[in-house]
Amino acid sequence: MFELMDALRADRLTLKAEGIHVVGFGPTHDGYLHVRVMGDVPTAQARLDAMFGSNVARVEYGEPAHAC
Repeated sequence: MFELMDALRADRLTLKAEGIHVVGFGPTHDGYLHVRVMGDVPTAQARLDAMFGSNVARVEYGEPAHAC
């Protein structure tokens, strides 16, 4: 899982250039990579499936975290 997270971290600028703005990610309790993005979730899911294989990443819409 840490290798997947490192790969995602390394590719964030490339993904952003493709219109996929990753605002958060981490492991799930059941072994998936949970990824929050701003923008088109289906496009982001398809791109991450292409990167990691299907059934690895779970993408959902999210907003950037703001400190209070």
